Amino acid sequence: MENYTLNYYKTFADDMKNSLQTVFDAYNGYFVQEAIPAFGSINSNENATKINFANNAHKNCFTDYVLLEQRVNKYKAYEIFLEEQKEATEIALLNKFVPSFENSYTSLFRIVDIDVEEGIIYFDDVLGVNEGQEIAIIDKTLSDTIDKNPSNMNFLMFFRFIPFLGDFIDLNDDEDTLKGMSAGYIYFFEPQEERTIIKEYKKMADKVRVSKSSSKRQIAFTELDKKYGKKLLLS
Repeated sequence: MENYTLNYYKTFADDMKNSLQTVFDAYNGYFVQEAIPAFGSINSNENATKINFANNAHKNCFTDYVLLEQRVNKYKAYEIFLEEQKEATEIALLNKFVPSFENSYTSLFRIVDIDVEEGIIYFDDVLGVNEGQEIAIIDKTLSDTIDKNPSNMNFLMFFRFIPFLGDFIDLNDDEDTLKGMSAGYIYFFEPQEERTIIKEYKKMADKVRVSKSSSKRQIAFTELDKKYGKKLLLS
């Protein structure tokens, strides 16, 4: 078994993005329109037809919601693609990522350690969604930014964790830590705001018109990012 490397991560990330882009292109209009009223449910009315994104992170979170979170008629977008597009050449590639998609989840995380050379950041789950499991993501840019200013170690981060599973299980060489990547967006919060954020999150979750707790987290924390979100210190 070969050890985890940055090159392996790049292959995983590039192939995963390509497979999801195929799904998004196939079902863009229908799934997006279904997601808008739910994703904007805290501050939008039921007749909303669009969402004005405050930044790219919010837009990427919405796309992630459409592709990996939302169910339409009980099915997620990639599940429908696999069923309806059986002859598509992208099926084999997409199938490789199904275990990772099915075991992905969002939460608020706290950094516990970094490996700058390998670009690995280790986290604990603040909300206890996957209690007892330490996770790590590969993000060389983020790890370098943290290394340049150690104060960044203190930030809380909300994102979707996508583990290396299925054909990429060999990337996990540590039994105590599950390695993976973020879904392409991270919301950053000051550590001193933790209690306030969690308190407001619980109140917001009650107002979200979707039933899944994982969906509520994405919607609520997008709103919390508008109020409490910070940027990492670059120097």
